[in-house]
Amino acid sequence: MKGETMKKMYVIAAVAVLAFMGLVITFAPAAYLGLFGSNLGGVALLNTVGGFGGFYLGFAAWLLLSIRREESRDAAVKAIVAVMGGLVLARLAGMATIGLPPPRMFAALALELAMATWGVLLTARKAGKARDGTAD
Repeated sequence: MKGETMKKMYVIAAVAVLAFMGLVITFAPAAYLGLFGSNLGGVALLNTVGGFGGFYLGFAAWLLLSIRREESRDAAVKAIVAVMGGLVLARLAGMATIGLPPPRMFAALALELAMATWGVLLTARKAGKARDGTAD
C-alpha cells in the first residue's frame, strides 16, 4: 500500500476513535469514568471530564478536514503522534507518581501507544528510503 494511502487510513482510524471517545466523554462522562472503575460523580468533576470530550471532538473534526490535502495529512499524522504520545507519557507519569490504575485503564494506554507508534512508523518511513533504494 502506498504511503499516502496508509496515512489516510491512519488519520481516518484516529478520527473514528477520537470522535467516538469524544461523544462518550461529552454526553456520558459518568459512564466513561465508570468504565475504568471510578465512582466519582460530583457535578464539577463530570463537567471537567465532559470538557475533555469537546477537545476530542474538536481534534477529530480538524483531523477529518486534514485528510483532503497531503500537506495537511502530514501535519495531522504528526499531531496525532504528539497527542497520543503525550497521553502515554502522562499516564506513565501518573503510574509513577500516583500508582497503578485499574487493569481496564491499560487498554486505553495500549490504544494510545499503538496509535503513537503507528504514526511514528509512518513518519519515519517518509523520512527514509523506499525498499528499492529510491527516495520516497
